[in-house]
Amino acid sequence: MLCHNTYKRNKKAPPLVAINQVYLRIYDNNWTVAQEQIKFFLENPTEENVVMKPALKKFGLMPKLVFDANNTNDFAQVLVETEFEIPDWFNAHYIEHNLSKR
Repeated sequence: MLCHNTYKRNKKAPPLVAINQVYLRIYDNNWTVAQEQIKFFLENPTEENVVMKPALKKFGLMPKLVFDANNTNDFAQVLVETEFEIPDWFNAHYIEHNLSKR
């Protein structure tokens, strides 16, 4: 995904580390549910399906992309199962947006 950087903030989309942290926090570290929800959003990126509401406000809605089922599953699995290093700016970001961490 060219819009998402792994760690750096940009003007296009949230970084992958943020997606990982938010989905795991919201779904109580249940990797299976987090992965299914990421897959669902990738297949159906609508405002109603957005989990990351502050990101929607900041970046707008992700466009619908065409993935085959295997790619969608693989991407969601990597996003959930990767233990990302937490960047220095991450804690300040949570405080700034009044978010709770997992």
